[in-house]
Amino acid sequence: LPPLPNVEIQNVAGPATTAVGDLAHVTWEVINTGGAPADDSFLITVFASPDGAAGNDTPLFNVLFDQPLLPKEVVPQYADVSVPELQTGELFFVICADSSGDVLEVNESDNCSTGSLASTYNRPDLAVSPFTSPTNVEAEATVTLSWNVHNIGSAVARPFWIDAIYLSTDATFG
Repeated sequence: LPPLPNVEIQNVAGPATTAVGDLAHVTWEVINTGGAPADDSFLITVFASPDGAAGNDTPLFNVLFDQPLLPKEVVPQYADVSVPELQTGELFFVICADSSGDVLEVNESDNCSTGSLASTYNRPDLAVSPFTSPTNVEAEATVTLSWNVHNIGSAVARPFWIDAIYLSTDATFG
């Protein structure tokens, strides 16, 4: 076989902290560790990962790499990506070169890389206090209720949430 290119990602880095809806500045380098130039254009995909392992991650952004990449050449890259809603306290950025499989390479299994540090994923946490209501109410009576919503979380609460009131015969929700 003739020498082939081998495109890889290295030195992935993202912000130390981030939150839902933030634009996260993510950087990485593309390197060709093969023995031939990578002459074909290829897609680079930025993923959000809760665990730092490639697979079952949320794609955030695609970058078309459309220049020749010589053997041992390193090209710095970056993207500003919108942070999605996640259920974890940490967020890893996984970057995959040739994510659409367009380049015939020496090794197709080494195209992804993860940053060595997780970004702390801050979340809003809305809490109600105080909630005031009458102790006793007669059927079909009009009542006055009042409450305040506070964000006790570590990130800005984006606008637009819905407050809901439930009637119950006891103090237990549900």
